Parts: sequence; C-alpha cells; structure tokens
Amino acid sequence: MTRTGFKIGSTRKDVELNCYKWIPDGEVRAVLFISHGMMEHILRYDAFAEYLNGFNIAVYGHDHMGHGGTSPDDRGFFAEKDGDEVLVNDLYEVCKKVEADLPGVPRVVLGHSMGSFVTRRFLTKYGDSVDGAILMSTGQNSMLEVNAGLLLSKLICKVRGTHYKSKLLFNLILGPNNKPFKDSDDPLRWLSTSEESRRMYDEDPDCGFDFTAAGYRDLLTLVKKLGKEQDFDKIPKDLNLLFVSGSDDVIGEYKGTLDKVIATLRKYGLNPKKNVYEGLRHELLVENGKEAVFEDIKDWILALPSVQSPIQ
Repeated sequence: MTRTGFKIGSTRKDVELNCYKWIPDGEVRAVLFISHGMMEHILRYDAFAEYLNGFNIAVYGHDHMGHGGTSPDDRGFFAEKDGDEVLVNDLYEVCKKVEADLPGVPRVVLGHSMGSFVTRRFLTKYGDSVDGAILMSTGQNSMLEVNAGLLLSKLICKVRGTHYKSKLLFNLILGPNNKPFKDSDDPLRWLSTSEESRRMYDEDPDCGFDFTAAGYRDLLTLVKKLGKEQDFDKIPKDLNLLFVSGSDDVIGEYKGTLDKVIATLRKYGLNPKKNVYEGLRHELLVENGKEAVFEDIKDWILALPSVQSPIQ
C-alpha cells in the first residue's frame, strides 16, 4: 500500500484542503472517504486505512477547515459566513476527487462524530454520489440545547469576535460529556476506555485544541439543520446506510438519540442497519476492541451490491 499527501481547493477559496489517500497494491474493489471528527485530524485514521487496504479498499480523507494541515494557523475556525456549508461542500470536493482518480469504483463515505453531522447533511445534498454511508458516533441534540448554544455563540461572535475562544461555550457544549463516567478524573474519559488512546490524543498537538466562537456557531447551525425531518426525504431511498456506536457513547447510543435518528430515516423510506459495541465509548476506531469494528466495517463495504458486481 502507498500513503500519499495532496492538496485540493476548498470551497472557501482562500484555503487548500490537506488530504491523504491510501491506495492498496492490488486492484481496488471499493473506496472509502472519511469525514473526521471535531478537534482531531485525518492521520489518526492511518491504522484503519492500512487495514482496509489489506482488502483492496482504498481510503481518502482530508483535514476539515481549521483542523490538521488545513489552515493550521486558524484552528477551530471554518469561515466568517456559512461555515457549516463549507464543511459539507468540501466533503463533496473530496468525493469528486475520488471519482476522478478511481472512476467506476464504488464509493462509500464514513463520518465520525462532527464528521457524521457533516456527512448526514452531505447525504441530503449529494447522496446520489455514493453507494453507501457509514455514520459513526452520531446522534441528535434536543432543539432546546441547540438553540441555546446557537444563541450564545452568535452573541459571543458579535461581542468578542468570530475568532474568540470561549471557555463558557466549551463547558456548555462539551463539558457534560464526562458526567456518566466515574472511573477516573481524566477529562477525556468519555472518548475511550483505552488509557493509551486518551494519552495519545492528549499529547497530539493537532488534537483537543480550542474551537472559536464561530466554529461552535457553525457546528450548531449544522446540527439544527439536521433536526429538519423533511430534509431526510432528499436522501436516495436505496442508499445503503450503516450506523455504528459504542453502547457508552454519550453523543449517540448512551443518550438514546441514535435510535431517534434511525426511526426518522425509516419514516422516510430508508432502511439503515445499526451495530452497537458493548462497553465501548465515542472513538471506536482507536478503542479497546477496535479490531471488531474494523472487521465489521470491512465486511459491510465488501457486501455492498455495487462492490459484489463487476466494475463497469
């Protein structure tokens, strides 16, 4: 396999997206492109990508705006205006790059956490551009919570500026995530049961940075849009969908909000599958027991009808 870095233009015209592709040595059977989570970067998915390459699944991924090698001097900031749609449209730019590089190869998108919100919005706009989608560690906040956070973030943007980094916003939006876990005083314990994974996250300079007020504003704007049920009707009815979550993931399965998202999709004629991993938390791909997650995702991709059929 070969890992190669490259750049493509963002829909925010002043920035280039930092991207990577992992290409297997044999004939490519399918390609997965990844929308990573909040306050992390795409190279955290390296081991997962190498695993998939072993089964002739190519992998592409990019650092979201304000993450990793994309606008590294402006961490946690997406755009002055419509930053949520910048994230979504950038994901489509990666999709088009994948299609240009590997024409005719079945395409699957995977979104984790914040990246799952980006992916869910992507599916309402560009769902016909992929053969399948994997939504990992996703959920849906109550509109009361979303509107309160959105109002506060917009106010802070107005009073302190869009690049202001507010501890109040952090405590409001991410602070409660640790409350269910009493096993240690580690502020990252909601992410994983793996102490080693949490240590690596904490020591990674490209993880755990502060978001700007505008970053929170745009993220909450995105989540609010996902609360509009009628948009689910725009997702192709024959799209293959897989939801994956740890049973103790506070963003999704633990709160019970994942089942609400799935029920709404079924209401609009879709038929998603759900895999839940007992005892695991938010970051499934670096968790204790990640090997089972790797294998299940690989098996699901290779079982897709478009992958089973010869490439036209």
